[in-house]
Amino acid sequence: GKPVFYEVQNEYDLLAFKQAPEVNNMLVNGLAATSRFLRISVTAMPPFAVKQVVEDATRAAMYSGVERPLVVAMKTLYNMPRIFFGEVLGRKSPAAKRMEELGIVGDYDFNIYQPTNEIEKEIGAKSRGVAGRIFHTLEKFTKASDLAARMAVYEETMRETNGDEVLAQTRARELINFQRRGSSGSMRVAARVIPFFNAYAQGMDVLYRAASGIDSSSAVERTAARRLFMGRVAMMSALGFAYAIAMSDDEGYKNATDDVRDSNWLLPNGYKLPSPKELGFIYKVIPERIVEYYRRSGTPEEQSALDALSGVVKAAYSAYSSPTTVPSYVRPILENMTNYSFFLQRELESASMQRLQAGQRFTSSTSELAKGIGEATNVSPIKIDNLLKGMFGMAGSTTLLATDAMLNPTRPDRPIYQMPFGSIFTYDTVGGRNKTEFYDLRERVSQADATYKEILKHDPEKALKFYEENAPLIAIAPQVNKSLKELSDLRRLRTAIERGTDDELGVDGKERRNMIDELRGYENESVGYVRELQKLVRDLE
Repeated sequence: GKPVFYEVQNEYDLLAFKQAPEVNNMLVNGLAATSRFLRISVTAMPPFAVKQVVEDATRAAMYSGVERPLVVAMKTLYNMPRIFFGEVLGRKSPAAKRMEELGIVGDYDFNIYQPTNEIEKEIGAKSRGVAGRIFHTLEKFTKASDLAARMAVYEETMRETNGDEVLAQTRARELINFQRRGSSGSMRVAARVIPFFNAYAQGMDVLYRAASGIDSSSAVERTAARRLFMGRVAMMSALGFAYAIAMSDDEGYKNATDDVRDSNWLLPNGYKLPSPKELGFIYKVIPERIVEYYRRSGTPEEQSALDALSGVVKAAYSAYSSPTTVPSYVRPILENMTNYSFFLQRELESASMQRLQAGQRFTSSTSELAKGIGEATNVSPIKIDNLLKGMFGMAGSTTLLATDAMLNPTRPDRPIYQMPFGSIFTYDTVGGRNKTEFYDLRERVSQADATYKEILKHDPEKALKFYEENAPLIAIAPQVNKSLKELSDLRRLRTAIERGTDDELGVDGKERRNMIDELRGYENESVGYVRELQKLVRDLE
């Protein structure tokens, strides 16, 4: 056809119709391809889709503006299996077909940079390879999870408005609209080369619009939208306070790390339900921190206001900071070089682990494939695992898990919270909160004690002044060192059980797992006094 030119009245009209220029060069295209591969290897896995639909149920209730938010949440969970089986069996529901007709969901949303490629394959103009057919089937889970919440919002809005389809499709589309991309070329490049950056940016945009009422996904007037969102936040915050009070004496809850608590609703006996971090921080994390602060107030485990505030700031950073800007295939290499996980925000290998030969650095959760490669090449199995999981996402993790039983049938049983689906709804009740807090205190104590001893060698007068300023930390150094030795002895015993065989130990894999967890529990108990020690240091400072 022939080019057709149009004249618009102002630059903003032009931006509305003009697509941002694409940056296409060898570097960007290469990084974009690896980023897309990682995205697909994560999102195409059924466990991801299941976790996502549980979180989307909450988002639909909070953002959609429907009169019955609880009904929408329940419908979201109900919709996913019927949409998936409809996709697989070719029997889509009328509502699902209508969603596609309206452009609310479709291949364009799942591959916004090369949509024609996927559409051509869908209509048979291009063929898929074996791997392509497998991933295409698996991606039906992802499409079902994306459509589940939209369909629930659409159907509920149609019911309550007696058929206002314009409002229904607007709410369903704006629940999270991946077609909102703006005119910034740099943002488009970031979305291409950084895994999940586009989803992060869209999610933050939805939250901002809901909280401010500006162009809210509820599609109502600004003041009403803001009031609606704040009302639901207040309701969920009340639930958050009740939940924190009810769970405050549960041993699994007390042992769980902040990251596990902040991302999930923890239930008794090691069960959990995923919670969207960006919303959970507002109505769940803040109430939990407040309840914990007042529960510990006036007790030997009293928490300082500064520590409580620091915990809230860290949780906010975790909830709202963007995905690491390091491209997907560079990140695990950089993590291995620096021995630091950007995702977990901690060392990959502990100081005690680094005293071993590289090929012997592994734990009970390290894959057998990584152990085999590490032993043959004298490369850390922990870092090999990190590299494979970082490059191949959930597909890599699932493959490593599948090879464990084949390569070493006698390894300790994996707990259910480390299994693909089990990790969504269960958590480690042994945890490690006490040890984490102890090691934080130990770092301060070790620095103060070592500095004092070094200064004492050369300048006793200066050493005395330093001691007066840091006396509480230096005074508890012997007790901290004693606990470190106890931890080291327990860890040595646990390592022997992890590395032994069924024949050597005379117990099967299940019993070995129980022994390992029991020893981990003893490790926590051995430093259970850490909060009392922290309070003692604060009182003496």
